[in-house]
Amino acid sequence: MIQLLRLGTPSALNLNPKADNRSTQPFKFVRNVADNKFVNPGFTTASWSSRVVEFGFDRKRWLMSGQMLAMALPSKVASSAMVSSVADLYEFICRGPLLEKTGSNLQEVADTIDRWIECGIQLCRLLGLNELLLTEAQKVRVYHYYVPVYLWCERELLQHRAKFKDDAEEIPPLVFGVSAPQGSGKTTLVYALDYLFNRTGRKAASISIDDFYLTAADQANLSGEYAGNNLLELEAVNRNLESYYDAWEMFIGSWIIIKVDDTQWVYEWRLQAEIAMREDGKPGMSDEEVADFVSRYMPAYKAYLPVLYSDGPRGSKPEHTLVVEVDENRNPLG
Repeated sequence: MIQLLRLGTPSALNLNPKADNRSTQPFKFVRNVADNKFVNPGFTTASWSSRVVEFGFDRKRWLMSGQMLAMALPSKVASSAMVSSVADLYEFICRGPLLEKTGSNLQEVADTIDRWIECGIQLCRLLGLNELLLTEAQKVRVYHYYVPVYLWCERELLQHRAKFKDDAEEIPPLVFGVSAPQGSGKTTLVYALDYLFNRTGRKAASISIDDFYLTAADQANLSGEYAGNNLLELEAVNRNLESYYDAWEMFIGSWIIIKVDDTQWVYEWRLQAEIAMREDGKPGMSDEEVADFVSRYMPAYKAYLPVLYSDGPRGSKPEHTLVVEVDENRNPLG
């Protein structure tokens, strides 16, 4: 199957949406899906489909014609745009470690490249990034991590809605659970997912278990009950965790698990967060306080993470669980 991508100069397209004389030049590259290589066969416009669908993103206008995609940009940003052409972006997306795990493949990316680009642009705006001048690390975070996970969530939502009749008065919400050690990026991931869902017309809301701590007085009373024990007895912890299923986990339909190979990374991640807070003039823990604080969680990580990674959360279903392994820089490995 042949895929056509127009990679000509951005100025070749008229950006005036009311103009009827938009000029288009022949496609420069053809990608053969079988070997994923680009060539320049000198195609002419004679074989193009006449059906063109347009949708705009402020200064950008993407033109879809069957399997053909063109990117139009103002001439003043043309040189920057050519650095990250659509073909380059497509190939970059297809190298992502989460592609197959999240239900995508080369053909699916080619067929929905406009969707990938739309999500990427929205995320860049959210995160304050220049979508035309992304660094390698920023491209990885957006197109290898956040966008594929979001599209996986959309597939999960479609499967959830398919369980109910079309004339159902009310379809219950699908609850996604995100589980990960502190500092591994779950808050930012949820922030991105929540934003994309709401930007695409979905109604989404997020909550955190961290918002349901015991009050200071209750924590003091609990500490008094177990004086001299920095961590409650493991048996007591297990007993108390049983109530989590009824309170939280039984309502979760799909899970995202962020897996880390070395829990020692948590020290560095927490330290980075505290340093950033101090630099912003906010109160933050010292390096020594960070080490003491994080060390209190390590016994729980060692006790519970192996089972979480192998079996998933209680009541979870493997076909509705996405495990994302990240490296020390919080980038996805697979």
